[in-house]
Amino acid sequence: MLMKVVWRSLSALRYLTLLLFITIFLFSVVGMEMFHDRYSHNFCKISLDCQLPRRHMADFFHAVLVVIQAMGGMWVEAMWDCMEVSGKTTCLLFFMMLLPIANLLVLYLFLTLLLSSFDHPASPEEKEKNNLHVALNRIRSAVRTLLGKKTHINPEHMGKTPINPEHTAVDSKDHLALTVVTSDQTGSEVNILAIANTAKMPEKGQEKKKHPEDDDRGNRPEDCCSDKCLCCCPFLDVDTSRGSGRVWSNFRRACFCIVRHKCFDNFIILIILLSSATLVFEDIHLHHRPVLQTVVQRVEQVTTILFLMEMLLKWIAFGLKKYFSDGWCWLDFLVLQVSLVSQAAAMIGYADLELVSLRALGPWRALSRFQGLKVVVQTLVRSVSSVFSVLPVVLVVWLIFCVCGVDFFAGRFSFCFNETSEEIFTHNMVNNKSECFDLVMQNYSEVRWQNQKLNYDNVGSGFLSLLHLAASAFSQDIVYSAVDASMMESQPVYEYNPYMHLYFICFFIFGCFFTFILFIGVIIDRLQRDKIRIPIFMTAEQQKDVKRLVMKPQKPVPRPQNQFQARLFDLVTSRWFGVSMATVICLNMVVLMMETNDQSMEMEIILYWFHFLFIILFLVEFILKIVGLRRHYFTDGWNILDFVVLIMSIMGIFLSDNMGRYFLPVTLFLVLRMLRVLRVLSIFRYARGTRKLLLSLVMSLPALFNIGVVLVIITFSSSVFGMSTFGFVKREAMIDDIFNFETFVSSVLCVFTISTSASWGDLLRPLLNTPPDCDPFMEHPGFPVIGNCSSPALAIAFFVSHLFLCFLLLVHLYIAVVMETFGSDDDEQLSEDDLQMFHNTWREFDPEASQVIQYSQLSDFCDALQDPLRIPKPNSVRLIHMDLPLLPGDRIRCVDVLLALASQVVGDSEKMNALKAKMEERFNPSKVSCEPISSTLQRKQEVVAATVIQKAYRKHVLQDRDAQETTGESVDAGGH
Repeated sequence: MLMKVVWRSLSALRYLTLLLFITIFLFSVVGMEMFHDRYSHNFCKISLDCQLPRRHMADFFHAVLVVIQAMGGMWVEAMWDCMEVSGKTTCLLFFMMLLPIANLLVLYLFLTLLLSSFDHPASPEEKEKNNLHVALNRIRSAVRTLLGKKTHINPEHMGKTPINPEHTAVDSKDHLALTVVTSDQTGSEVNILAIANTAKMPEKGQEKKKHPEDDDRGNRPEDCCSDKCLCCCPFLDVDTSRGSGRVWSNFRRACFCIVRHKCFDNFIILIILLSSATLVFEDIHLHHRPVLQTVVQRVEQVTTILFLMEMLLKWIAFGLKKYFSDGWCWLDFLVLQVSLVSQAAAMIGYADLELVSLRALGPWRALSRFQGLKVVVQTLVRSVSSVFSVLPVVLVVWLIFCVCGVDFFAGRFSFCFNETSEEIFTHNMVNNKSECFDLVMQNYSEVRWQNQKLNYDNVGSGFLSLLHLAASAFSQDIVYSAVDASMMESQPVYEYNPYMHLYFICFFIFGCFFTFILFIGVIIDRLQRDKIRIPIFMTAEQQKDVKRLVMKPQKPVPRPQNQFQARLFDLVTSRWFGVSMATVICLNMVVLMMETNDQSMEMEIILYWFHFLFIILFLVEFILKIVGLRRHYFTDGWNILDFVVLIMSIMGIFLSDNMGRYFLPVTLFLVLRMLRVLRVLSIFRYARGTRKLLLSLVMSLPALFNIGVVLVIITFSSSVFGMSTFGFVKREAMIDDIFNFETFVSSVLCVFTISTSASWGDLLRPLLNTPPDCDPFMEHPGFPVIGNCSSPALAIAFFVSHLFLCFLLLVHLYIAVVMETFGSDDDEQLSEDDLQMFHNTWREFDPEASQVIQYSQLSDFCDALQDPLRIPKPNSVRLIHMDLPLLPGDRIRCVDVLLALASQVVGDSEKMNALKAKMEERFNPSKVSCEPISSTLQRKQEVVAATVIQKAYRKHVLQDRDAQETTGESVDAGGH
């Protein structure tokens, strides 16, 4: 599948791929020709041992490597070395040309491959199953058969069942997929369950639904146990109509009402937050704070008891069958069991159980209490199922590279190391493992034969190394170790085999680039299919709120009646005024960029008066707009932003330093000066494309908030888990006094580093230590923990799982904005600028704002518009066929013309109805109370009919005249 996508994509984009390779070749040749001599003569400036560094352009192969690494983001060190040996000007010009061109080509290739591979998504029913899907389905069927589960319904049994609505309603009890009732479900959702229960009643029972007692079935809990339990234990089937059974039923109904109440949910959320807050203080220093430790223990005990009471209430209210058929309830149950076990272990003196680390999953319980977070989690689950469909293909490709890596580098990443000086012996001093052990036997205790933590000694280590390469852009340690690897159990030699870079380049192309396209493609394909049926990142209420906020029609500002105000109104709404203010804003930004730390007093005075001049200009703009627009000035968000920045700028420039020093804090004035930069946001109003992107970002804010909250919860849980598991790990590599798992803050820093996939391998290496690299019996004075080793398998599982979750969330974060951008383009083919242009042009033909013009002006009006609404002359025929309604006096309404022109752009679709409602609300056609008496097409037909009648009448008159003249001549001839 991967090779098919690669071959099809490269064959379809062979010219773009060829252009990318030509670009790499050209920049490599240019770099080698420009800097070959400089690197050959000046390499001692960048190397202490006077040898060429690993990144240089002294030959063609290394120049190609520098270009490829620069495309991958590793360009800073190469450019710095280049500037040291050749000068700043030429190197800056070379890299400033290389980076934009090469990165744009890679980005364009990525997007084109992605769209070309997944541009025609088919429905799941229409897609043919490949051999892999068939094999997986067969394995799944075999496993289900071995477990004794039914994989399908026998058609023979179905044939014996009579097709009767009554029997179907009765027998549907065994086949209904009932939804679990949780505490956050509304009454309508519970009513659905009540309707499903009434389906197993006969028709007479269904007629009783009108009885007042049956109107409350949505508040009644269902059976506690399943039918199988009732068959095995008949004593559980209690008559709830009398006696103790009735008391039990009333008690269950009361518990059901409690757990469904909104206050109960809010109380549980508060308890979850309180329980999560206690996890923050459980660091390695908690034993030195007895008062805080006592408070944390008491809070844990109280929250555990409250969660236990919540579970018991839900068991009683929903029943065991309902409770244990919901995944979120299972999560609550497992976390509660971990808390109970940890409390019991603490009572008997076993407080260091590893199971206690699972308490970090406690904050995940908050995901089920908010509908927006549940939507994101459900979307992630569906995306994971799609990712797993291509995961076997990716694993096979990685397995090929892994086997090749094991064949190339197994046992060759080891080296002789001096622990005291923390230096690696050169191959001239120590050649192989035997010579290193000879040094050890000579009482050199600081010498060790050490292996890289990330290596290719076996397939498992190879997969971990490939994952580090793929998730860390370009891992230097693995690549350099592979390039320096010589023979088995031999000391590495500097640049022994530089052509091993080709192995990693092939992996980045086929193992990372194309597999990443596969992952992104299947995720986008799944989200596109799910977006049609269900919300994927936002709830329905959030979507309505965003559309109500963003898509709210903005009524046009009426032109004032006063002549002076009308002229100012025309001035501030003209196009050249907006262009002028945009120019002033850009100049103001240039002046702000000229400020430096060591500027002279003259420069400071000049910039001060420039700022003062700009404030005067913006103040004049405000006065002109407030006079011309009147109270409507504050109905525009951009005007409000200008007003706030103007007030802040005036306060910052006119308040003296003494007042700021003695009466107000100095930081306030620094903030006021910084707020001047916000004025650059006002330029977005004049950039249509940027405004559209900003609108898409605003519309996707609820989705970004939901995904961000889920990411924060995952980061919080991972930080607590790392703090409780790896708190006493030996400090080395990247684990130091800042990045460690000893406190919550430092643990958050480490988890954030893992989330960004930036040098996460340096954090993983100390966690992979085993004796003798760490001491399992090391004592920590004042702490009950012994040893500074950790579990390598647990560390790998923790890092990989967190990387995978963060990768999914960040990909969905980007896709949320991209899909919203494309969705906004699809939803609105007419932008707000087009409507404002129509309104401004209409105002020129209707200065009195009567919302009507003469029919004779319509041709000039349509020709005066701009695209896409413009109809250039000659346009008489197209205007006639629009069939516009005519008012008395041959007048045409504004909204009728706009809707007719918009239909030419949007077309006849459902979007036109929404646009019609929006335009009617904006332009208020009820102001024109006259009813149409005709239309342009009808008027043309009337004109044509009148012309035909006139022609016929004239012809008839001419014929009568000719007949009369002929009759008169004949009479005169008979008289003579």
